Amino acid sequence: MPACRPQCTRPREKVRQRQALREAETRYRYLLMLLRWHDGTVIWVDDHARPARDANGQVLYYEGAMKDITEHKRAEESLQEAHDKLKERVRERTAELQRFVNLMAGREIRMAELMQVIRQLRAQLKEAGLTPVVDDPLKAGLEDGG
Repeated sequence: MPACRPQCTRPREKVRQRQALREAETRYRYLLMLLRWHDGTVIWVDDHARPARDANGQVLYYEGAMKDITEHKRAEESLQEAHDKLKERVRERTAELQRFVNLMAGREIRMAELMQVIRQLRAQLKEAGLTPVVDDPLKAGLEDGG
C-alpha cells in the first residue's frame, strides 16, 4: 500500500467526512469511506476515531485506526452479483415451469373433452348394434368413468 495521504473520491464523501469530523469533536466517529490514493488506487476503508483533547476541551488530534476493507467489499459485490444472477435464473426457470404447467393443464382439458367424445361415440355404436373391431387400450378407463 502506498504511504501517502488518502483523498475522498467523491464530493459527497468529502462532505460526509467533514461532517463526521465536526461531530467527532464531541463523540467517537465511525466511517465507511471510499478513498483514492495519489497514485489513483481506490480503496474502501473502515475508519474509527475519537478526539483527543487538551485540558480546556479543545480537540488536539484524533486517535483511531483505518482498516483497508477493499477485498471484503469486492467479495460483497461478487456475492451480490452471484445472488442477482441466481435470482434471475430462478425467475426464468419459474416462468418456464409455469408455461409447462399451463400447457399440461390445457392438454388435460383437451384430453377430458376427447374422452367425452369417445364415450358418446361408443354409446352411438352400441345403440346402432355395432362393436369396434380394434382393441381399445382406453376401454377400461372409459368404462369406469375415468
